[in-house]
Amino acid sequence: MFGLSFSELTAIAVVALIVLGPRRLPALAKGLGEALRQLRRASADLRGAVDQPLRELREPLEELRGDLQQTVHHFERQVHRVATEEPAPQQAAAAPATEAPALPPPREL
Repeated sequence: MFGLSFSELTAIAVVALIVLGPRRLPALAKGLGEALRQLRRASADLRGAVDQPLRELREPLEELRGDLQQTVHHFERQVHRVATEEPAPQQAAAAPATEAPALPPPREL
């Protein structure tokens, strides 16, 4: 607890017993325990207040991430397919272009 070893905690308890005396030490320990409980409760409440909005933001982002990964995967497959495709054989001669149909003469009004 708090990074203190058992021997350090024992030394602190002995010094507190000598300084405070046997009458005031239990009341101080009770008050310290209550303060630690309130601190933990406040910490848990704060963590919950922060974590809930973060979870609400994370869910749509995870969904968007999955959609984006699917799109990238699909795109990579398409690129690979086009890259490995054999080129179509070219025609020997292009077909002659046909002329556009003639427009009828304008009508007089």
